Amino acid sequence: MSETKVFFGVSLELAGKTISLEPKNAISELKEKGIEVELPAGERVYLGTVGTSIGSIMSTLGVEDTSFIVTDKDVEADDTLTEGAIKASFLPDIAVLQNAADLVLEAGLYVDEFHVRIPGAATSGTVTKEKTAYTVGLSAEWQDDAGQLIDGLDLKLKGVYFKVSNEE
Repeated sequence: MSETKVFFGVSLELAGKTISLEPKNAISELKEKGIEVELPAGERVYLGTVGTSIGSIMSTLGVEDTSFIVTDKDVEADDTLTEGAIKASFLPDIAVLQNAADLVLEAGLYVDEFHVRIPGAATSGTVTKEKTAYTVGLSAEWQDDAGQLIDGLDLKLKGVYFKVSNEE
Protein backbone atom coordinates (compact mmCIF):
# COMPACT_ATOMS: atom_id res chain seq x y z
CA MET A 1 0.00 0.00 0.00
CA SER A 2 1.40 3.41 -0.91
CA GLU A 3 1.98 6.09 1.71
CA THR A 4 -0.29 9.13 1.67
CA LYS A 5 1.78 12.31 1.80
CA VAL A 6 0.70 15.74 2.96
CA PHE A 7 2.11 18.83 1.27
CA PHE A 8 2.16 22.42 2.51
CA GLY A 9 2.54 25.39 0.14
CA VAL A 10 2.48 29.12 0.68
CA SER A 11 0.88 32.21 -0.79
CA LEU A 12 2.98 35.35 -1.06
CA GLU A 13 2.03 38.91 -1.90
CA LEU A 14 3.97 40.81 -4.56
CA ALA A 15 2.89 44.22 -5.86
CA GLY A 16 -0.41 43.76 -4.03
CA LYS A 17 -1.24 40.47 -5.78
CA THR A 18 -1.38 37.00 -4.24
CA ILE A 19 0.93 34.36 -5.69
CA SER A 20 0.17 30.80 -4.57
CA LEU A 21 3.20 28.52 -4.68
CA GLU A 22 2.95 24.76 -5.01
CA PRO A 23 4.98 22.62 -2.57
CA LYS A 24 7.54 20.18 -3.97
CA ASN A 25 8.34 18.31 -0.73
CA ALA A 26 5.92 16.54 1.60
CA ILE A 27 5.73 17.73 5.22
CA SER A 28 7.36 14.46 6.31
CA GLU A 29 10.38 15.32 4.09
CA LEU A 30 10.90 18.93 5.23
CA LYS A 31 13.55 18.23 7.87
CA GLU A 32 15.78 16.38 5.41
CA LYS A 33 14.97 18.08 2.10
CA GLY A 34 13.87 21.51 3.27
CA ILE A 35 11.14 23.66 1.81
CA GLU A 36 10.78 24.04 -1.92
CA VAL A 37 7.84 25.81 -3.53
CA GLU A 38 7.17 27.13 -7.01
CA LEU A 39 4.54 28.62 -9.23
CA PRO A 40 2.67 25.72 -10.84
CA ALA A 41 3.72 25.01 -14.45
CA GLY A 42 1.77 27.03 -16.99
CA GLU A 43 0.36 29.43 -14.38
CA ARG A 44 1.03 33.16 -14.39
CA VAL A 45 -0.12 36.00 -12.18
CA TYR A 46 -1.03 39.47 -13.48
CA LEU A 47 0.49 42.26 -11.35
CA GLY A 48 -0.69 45.38 -13.19
CA THR A 49 1.36 47.54 -15.53
CA VAL A 50 5.14 47.75 -15.46
CA GLY A 51 5.07 51.47 -14.70
CA THR A 52 3.00 51.01 -11.56
CA SER A 53 4.87 47.96 -10.22
CA ILE A 54 8.50 47.65 -11.30
CA GLY A 55 10.23 49.81 -8.66
CA SER A 56 8.65 48.09 -5.67
CA ILE A 57 9.15 44.64 -7.22
CA MET A 58 12.85 45.21 -7.88
CA SER A 59 13.48 46.38 -4.31
CA THR A 60 11.38 43.52 -2.89
CA LEU A 61 13.52 41.03 -4.85
CA GLY A 62 16.72 42.50 -3.44
CA VAL A 63 17.91 44.40 -6.51
CA GLU A 64 20.09 47.02 -4.83
CA ASP A 65 20.71 49.44 -7.71
CA THR A 66 17.37 50.69 -9.00
CA SER A 67 18.73 54.14 -9.79
CA PHE A 68 17.66 53.68 -13.44
CA ILE A 69 13.96 53.81 -12.42
CA VAL A 70 12.08 57.08 -11.88
CA THR A 71 10.82 57.20 -8.27
CA ASP A 72 8.07 59.22 -6.62
CA LYS A 73 10.81 61.56 -5.29
CA ASP A 74 11.99 62.17 -8.88
CA VAL A 75 8.40 62.99 -9.88
CA GLU A 76 8.09 65.44 -6.97
CA ALA A 77 11.20 67.24 -8.26
CA ASP A 78 10.06 67.16 -11.93
CA ASP A 79 6.36 66.57 -12.59
CA THR A 80 7.03 65.82 -16.29
CA LEU A 81 8.50 62.44 -15.24
CA THR A 82 6.46 59.26 -14.85
CA GLU A 83 7.02 57.01 -11.85
CA GLY A 84 8.39 53.63 -12.92
CA ALA A 85 9.88 54.98 -16.15
CA ILE A 86 13.49 54.34 -17.11
CA LYS A 87 15.50 57.53 -16.58
CA ALA A 88 16.50 59.11 -19.90
CA SER A 89 20.11 59.46 -18.72
CA PHE A 90 20.42 55.65 -18.66
CA LEU A 91 19.37 55.29 -22.32
CA PRO A 92 21.37 56.01 -25.47
CA ASP A 93 20.10 58.93 -27.54
CA ILE A 94 18.42 56.62 -30.06
CA ALA A 95 14.73 57.31 -30.71
CA VAL A 96 13.78 53.64 -31.23
CA LEU A 97 15.30 52.60 -27.89
CA GLN A 98 13.68 55.52 -26.07
CA ASN A 99 10.29 54.63 -27.61
CA ALA A 100 10.78 51.00 -26.56
CA ALA A 101 11.59 52.09 -22.99
CA ASP A 102 8.41 54.20 -22.88
CA LEU A 103 6.38 51.24 -24.20
CA VAL A 104 7.65 49.05 -21.38
CA LEU A 105 5.69 51.20 -18.89
CA GLU A 106 2.40 50.46 -20.64
CA ALA A 107 2.89 46.71 -20.71
CA GLY A 108 0.98 44.29 -18.52
CA LEU A 109 3.31 42.69 -15.97
CA TYR A 110 3.07 38.97 -15.15
CA VAL A 111 4.86 36.57 -12.83
CA ASP A 112 5.74 33.58 -15.03
CA GLU A 113 8.28 31.85 -12.81
CA PHE A 114 8.62 31.84 -9.03
CA HIS A 115 10.78 29.29 -7.21
CA VAL A 116 12.01 29.30 -3.59
CA ARG A 117 14.21 26.66 -1.95
CA ILE A 118 15.14 26.66 1.75
CA PRO A 119 17.51 23.77 2.44
CA GLY A 120 16.94 21.15 5.11
CA ALA A 121 19.43 19.02 7.01
CA ALA A 122 21.31 16.21 5.26
CA THR A 123 20.56 12.60 6.22
CA SER A 124 23.69 12.53 8.39
CA GLY A 125 22.17 15.28 10.54
CA THR A 126 24.53 18.02 9.37
CA VAL A 127 23.23 21.10 7.64
CA THR A 128 23.55 20.98 3.87
CA LYS A 129 25.89 23.40 2.11
CA GLU A 130 23.03 24.64 -0.05
CA LYS A 131 21.82 28.16 0.52
CA THR A 132 18.35 29.59 0.45
CA ALA A 133 17.71 30.25 -3.21
CA TYR A 134 15.09 31.94 -5.34
CA THR A 135 14.25 32.69 -8.95
CA VAL A 136 11.54 35.08 -10.11
CA GLY A 137 10.70 35.50 -13.78
CA LEU A 138 8.55 38.44 -14.87
CA SER A 139 7.22 39.14 -18.33
CA ALA A 140 5.76 42.32 -19.74
CA GLU A 141 3.42 42.12 -22.72
CA TRP A 142 1.46 44.53 -24.88
CA GLN A 143 -1.93 44.19 -26.45
CA ASP A 144 -2.86 45.27 -29.98
CA ASP A 145 -0.47 47.78 -31.59
CA ALA A 146 0.95 49.25 -28.39
CA GLY A 147 4.37 47.77 -29.16
CA GLN A 148 4.84 49.49 -32.53
CA LEU A 149 8.50 50.58 -32.53
CA ILE A 150 8.89 52.27 -35.90
CA ASP A 151 6.00 53.82 -37.84
CA GLY A 152 5.58 52.23 -41.25
CA LEU A 153 7.45 49.01 -40.41
CA ASP A 154 5.73 45.81 -39.39
CA LEU A 155 8.13 45.44 -36.46
CA LYS A 156 6.49 45.24 -33.05
CA LEU A 157 7.86 44.68 -29.60
CA LYS A 158 5.37 42.18 -28.13
CA GLY A 159 7.01 41.75 -24.76
CA VAL A 160 10.10 41.47 -22.60
CA TYR A 161 11.20 39.05 -19.90
CA PHE A 162 13.07 39.88 -16.66
CA LYS A 163 14.59 37.25 -14.42
CA VAL A 164 16.09 37.72 -10.95
CA SER A 165 17.84 34.76 -9.37
CA ASN A 166 20.44 33.83 -6.79
CA GLU A 167 20.38 30.15 -7.82
CA GLU A 168 23.44 28.69 -9.47
